Amino acid sequence: MRPSFPAPGRYLVQHSAGSGKTNSIAWTAHFLAELHDDAPTEGGSYPSGHAAIAACAALLTAPYLPRWSIAALVSAVGATTFTRVHQGAHFPLDALGGVLMGVSAGALLCYVFGLPV
Repeated sequence: MRPSFPAPGRYLVQHSAGSGKTNSIAWTAHFLAELHDDAPTEGGSYPSGHAAIAACAALLTAPYLPRWSIAALVSAVGATTFTRVHQGAHFPLDALGGVLMGVSAGALLCYVFGLPV
């Protein structure tokens, strides 16, 4: 079953007729553009709870994972933070505040329960 394409002119990527590879790229770009979440933009946005949870979870799990996976944890926190800003749910400083709050909460939990950092 072939996917249905929207009306011409709605693609993010222009393509030439007859090129299957270019049509696939255009369809993929259009599909990814549709994934944009309609995050609520009214009300308070400081701090980002998503960024705080991601940072806290990364800090708490890092000591128990192999050393090479730390970059993946940092990337996941960065992706979560970027996504919240990109969706329009938070300003960049809101997301940064969430990361700082998550790191603080994770450090406090490590201190209280004697976990390695």
